[in-house]
Amino acid sequence: MDLKTNNFDFTFVPAVDFGHTNAQKVLIVMHGLGDTKESYIDFCKELNVSGLHYLLIQGPISYPIGSAWYDPPPEGPKKGMTFSLKKLNQLVAELKEQGLENEDIFLGGFSQGGCMALEFLFQYPEKLGGIIALSPKIYPIDKSFNPQENQKRTPIFLAHGLYDEVIPFKETDLHSKELIEKGFNIFKEDYPIEHEINYDEIEDIRSWINELL
Repeated sequence: MDLKTNNFDFTFVPAVDFGHTNAQKVLIVMHGLGDTKESYIDFCKELNVSGLHYLLIQGPISYPIGSAWYDPPPEGPKKGMTFSLKKLNQLVAELKEQGLENEDIFLGGFSQGGCMALEFLFQYPEKLGGIIALSPKIYPIDKSFNPQENQKRTPIFLAHGLYDEVIPFKETDLHSKELIEKGFNIFKEDYPIEHEINYDEIEDIRSWINELL
């Protein structure tokens, strides 16, 4: 399998070992603000889940260094998110045209990328393979928002550093509890780190994905 997209600058990292799977799963990987997709090639190699391919995509919004998924403060995020979400929806449609089902598709990311993975789920009506949100900015959801059953059935891995000064842990913890109250299926884990990803986190993600495959 050689997955591709016309909607993003991308790097495809194929599964190294199929294990007992049919290698029909993919994790869409989204970087953080001002970063690039290349920064996450090693992350995918360390994650190394049998039968899981990786599609690393570049944020579509230009930034002084790297790129972004939406404009950071003081600009509001709505315009950029709407643009990026439209492209993500087109990407998922492309993957389905290439033979994947909704539940074969995982979306994950760090910081802004993790935020986008969650925002995608909030507006996508079908059950996905899973969402991985690492140190994400979680924007408050409308109190009138009632998620569909397929959205609530999509498993979410949510992780954050206790000493994160970029996106404070307390802020993400508060908004994640609001999502749990809405019925979302969230596995939460915190780590004694700052705004970063460590190896313990990668091991936990690997175990979580393996339970789903």
